[in-house]
Amino acid sequence: MKVPARNIILIGLGAALAGGLIYTAFRTKPVPVDLHIVTSGPMQVTVNADGKTRIRDIYEVAAPLTGTALRSPVEVGERVVRGETVVAIVEPTAPSLLDSRSRMQAEAAVREAQAARAQAESGLRKADEDLTELCRNAVRAGADAGRTRRGHLYPARGRDPAACHRAGGPRCRRLGAGHGGWRAGTRPRRADRARGGRTGRTGG
Repeated sequence: MKVPARNIILIGLGAALAGGLIYTAFRTKPVPVDLHIVTSGPMQVTVNADGKTRIRDIYEVAAPLTGTALRSPVEVGERVVRGETVVAIVEPTAPSLLDSRSRMQAEAAVREAQAARAQAESGLRKADEDLTELCRNAVRAGADAGRTRRGHLYPARGRDPAACHRAGGPRCRRLGAGHGGWRAGTRPRRADRARGGRTGRTGG
């Protein structure tokens, strides 16, 4: 009995299909590999893994103004350079007006400072007037001492015109120059010494 050629072809196709299925089912799976183009250069190895970082020094970034912090232009872990890298952008808001209580406190502080300044200026003027009066009294005392007779000594050291001249500074020098008391005060003593050489030394 002769088998038709058509049946032979169908049987061959079925056997080939069955063999292919068996080979596919039992064959070893291929191992995936990374393919790269080989070039000449330094070797670099990159490892990608998940983990947690331990920060030793924690820095708090703050701004002395009121505003809205926008999205940071840098990502976590990126390298920053002092004075160059912008780590935060803050959009300032309009300054709020002072409330009535804060305004009253500020005005009271200003008035208190003005009163303290006025008191200090008044004390300075009073001290200036006292110094001027002291110098005038010293000049008068020097003039009176210059007109005294022989044997009369200068007043106590506290009213010595020379001491006031040293303590009062330019003001007493101006008053003394206008009055001429200190220079006159030395002439009688020289005259007394001259007379004392003739008639005998007297007191002082």
